[in-house]
Amino acid sequence: MEYSTEILSLIQSLELQRIAILENFAMIAIVIFLINFLFFFKFNSNFLPVLGLSFFALIGSYFFLNTKYKTAVESDLLPKLVKGIDSDFNYLGNEHINLADINSLKYFSHEIENIMSDGTIKVEKNSKSAGLSFVTLESVNIDTEEGEHETDRFDGAVVVLNLPSSFDQKYLLSTKKSKTPQFEAGDYLNPKKMGLKAVNAVSEDFMLYSESGASSLDADIIKKVLAFRENLKTDNWAIFTGNRGYIFVDGIKGSFDISLFKNLKDQYFIANYTHLLKRVKGLIEE
Repeated sequence: MEYSTEILSLIQSLELQRIAILENFAMIAIVIFLINFLFFFKFNSNFLPVLGLSFFALIGSYFFLNTKYKTAVESDLLPKLVKGIDSDFNYLGNEHINLADINSLKYFSHEIENIMSDGTIKVEKNSKSAGLSFVTLESVNIDTEEGEHETDRFDGAVVVLNLPSSFDQKYLLSTKKSKTPQFEAGDYLNPKKMGLKAVNAVSEDFMLYSESGASSLDADIIKKVLAFRENLKTDNWAIFTGNRGYIFVDGIKGSFDISLFKNLKDQYFIANYTHLLKRVKGLIEE
């Protein structure tokens, strides 16, 4: 695909910044090497302690410089990237999914206590909105001997739909299996725990559940969720309650890895974001 001039200019600017920071790291590495070289020949007996300190100094320098570059990419690239892809979208770095809302769904068999997210990509259209967040959800187990243990329960994307009208009850669109595929650490997702009953099959492998066992869910919403799932080619589950819809997409990431040793131009994250945002917007379009 062709990218806008603004996005290409931004990537070029960040690439120049990456090279400059990488050159600084190379200079630090050379200085550390020279210090070790001198100590090896002048102070042979003290070489190993100096080598150990040099190793930690090198790792610490890389971590500091890489974090600096990563912060620059996240603060500069993401907001402009989503705007460049579609001007209706905004990147909101300080907006996150509410923990209480997630637990109120009773979707997970464990209480979720930690949410890690880098913000929300949001679009509003026709009195509706959709927010996309890449999240990791964790439960916490307390052991009297070893303290707290965090366990990942979900690692992927969550789309939150805000709709102008409310649903009459809670609905779930999920696999026909009695239990959905197993998540990390043996955590299963089960409609029975949510107090839901099977309504009917909406596709070959997708089932609709509701609290009453009957449904007045708009067929257009079901069609959009199924199309969303098909277009992304990955497992997802949708819950509708109140005036909101929650779509959990397993395993999908932000799609790019920020590192001093990786050129942004060589990654396909812009095409991936373009594809994903187009599908998210389709959920609220008429």
